[in-house]
Amino acid sequence: LTWRDGLPPVDGDLVVLPKGRNVLLDIDTPKLLYLLIEGTLIVDDTQDVELHSTYIFVRGGTLQAGTEAAPHQHTFRITLYGDRYTTPHFPIYGAKNLAMRGGLIALHGVPRTPVWTRLAATAAT
Repeated sequence: LTWRDGLPPVDGDLVVLPKGRNVLLDIDTPKLLYLLIEGTLIVDDTQDVELHSTYIFVRGGTLQAGTEAAPHQHTFRITLYGDRYTTPHFPIYGAKNLAMRGGLIALHGVPRTPVWTRLAATAAT
């Protein structure tokens, strides 16, 4: 990933990917506080990648892992941190979230089969 001033973010940072910037996410991120995507963030498909944050907000930008024609072949894991009691809530969106407003979140992975299974017995309630 290309970072401003060549310095990668550290735990707790706020990261802004501005409009017009296209970035390839090819490393695991530290535990970010906030990631704002106004440009394009494409997940590398040559290795497994993890994105860690409390808030991820796609505002007019794109978060993409694979396409319908070329599904993502590796693991892309998004981990959100926080809880509804101690994490500050954003109006409308709440606490620890992956949110979008006027953008695109496109996550295309390898098809999994089966997509359902038959239970051997009724599930306990």
